[in-house]
Amino acid sequence: MPSSPYTTDPELNGVPAHAPSVARRFWHVGFRRRTQLCGEAFVLPTLLFFAVFKYWPMLWAMGLSLTSYDMVSEPRFVGLENYQSLAADPIFQVTLVNTLVYIGENGRHTFRAKKLGDAAAAGDASPAAAASL
Repeated sequence: MPSSPYTTDPELNGVPAHAPSVARRFWHVGFRRRTQLCGEAFVLPTLLFFAVFKYWPMLWAMGLSLTSYDMVSEPRFVGLENYQSLAADPIFQVTLVNTLVYIGENGRHTFRAKKLGDAAAAGDASPAAAASL
């Protein structure tokens, strides 16, 4: 009978006797669980990247927008005061209207171009069809 590569000696060469059974239990998982673990291992770096470089700065900026901060002294919490002064600023109001008009016009033209493209792809690219859009 061949001898087992694992020993019953409590500690041989610095490896505890229970190490093979722990390793065997760790690696004895089903195919679905191994596949899930591999998927999670591939997705985790991307999630960490987004958390560190996208979502954390966004949350930090949102918190900072509620303070008065000149980068010399400590931030002082002012609540929604910054937003109230921004809403009362006439230059901001004009800029906001211009931005909303631009977004609306751009969306309308994009929608119209898509409809024209769909009509052309369907073979109905006549001037009458284009005029009806």
